[in-house]
Amino acid sequence: MLIAAIVMSSTLLADSVVAVVNGKPITDADIEKRVLSQLTPLRQKEYDIKADAAKEIAIERLQAAEAARRGITVEELMKREIDAKVAQPSEDEIKLMMRVLATKLPASPDEARKVVIESLRAQKIDDRRTEFNNELLDHSDFEVKLTVPRAKIALAPADPVRGAAAAPVTIVEFSDFQCPYCQRSQEQLREVQKQYGEKVRIVFKQFPLEDMHEHARFAAEASLCANDQKKFWALHDWMFNNVQKLNQDAVVAAAPSLGMDAAALSKCIETHQHAKDVDADIALGNDLGVGGTPTFFINGRMMQASAFSDFKSVIDQELRPAKR
Repeated sequence: MLIAAIVMSSTLLADSVVAVVNGKPITDADIEKRVLSQLTPLRQKEYDIKADAAKEIAIERLQAAEAARRGITVEELMKREIDAKVAQPSEDEIKLMMRVLATKLPASPDEARKVVIESLRAQKIDDRRTEFNNELLDHSDFEVKLTVPRAKIALAPADPVRGAAAAPVTIVEFSDFQCPYCQRSQEQLREVQKQYGEKVRIVFKQFPLEDMHEHARFAAEASLCANDQKKFWALHDWMFNNVQKLNQDAVVAAAPSLGMDAAALSKCIETHQHAKDVDADIALGNDLGVGGTPTFFINGRMMQASAFSDFKSVIDQELRPAKR
């Protein structure tokens, strides 16, 4: 068994043969084709875990170095840079939070106020800790040298795109018009466009979750019908802002106000002209391991962002190619 393992290892290095059946090789490429949908998210997760761990270790070392430079302990450094610099919550902040959390707070006004103050201060401390750690990193020579996992995503000429083709960063978005998380992510994407301009382009891929969202498939096909009239993004924005109106009558009625030919749009929808295109996007998403929406690939890097800072972190890395 030991000899066989050594032989297999050397073969793997030589020609990527990972197994043999009746004299015929099974290559690494065969394996990739079969299980890519499982491997892509796993590889990204492994990268994220290792990169986060590297950052944590770097921060610990930088804190120790800064404390030593000042001739104090790390604990004292944290008190000076974090605890001492966090202001007490303002009265307006306290009142607002008490209104927001009214149903979840203790009945006693004094106890409720105490809980709110502690919660607000804890959040401020966390924010200041993150800020200080980032300050240490920004003033250091920190670089993650892990190989970034990147999926190869085939883009079709007719894919809806926002941004310049020559943009150094491409965000491929797999989305569902009836998905509330997809709707919320549009705010972050708008901020990305505002902050990075022509440095970023956004490519939309259809991934309607038909088992969960009754009108998602219709909306996907309708958006591509709008794309035929070069009005994809107009209808895209309208549908995300009118999720309760995702039906043919409402969409066709809105067409003129969006600069579309309503009759042509209606015919395209009724004949399912873009059904195959939606199917192709779904198949691609499945092959890439997309398990939910929204899922993004930033220059092939898989992520499920929930905040602008998630996008910013990866985009900034991608705009520094020497430090990928």
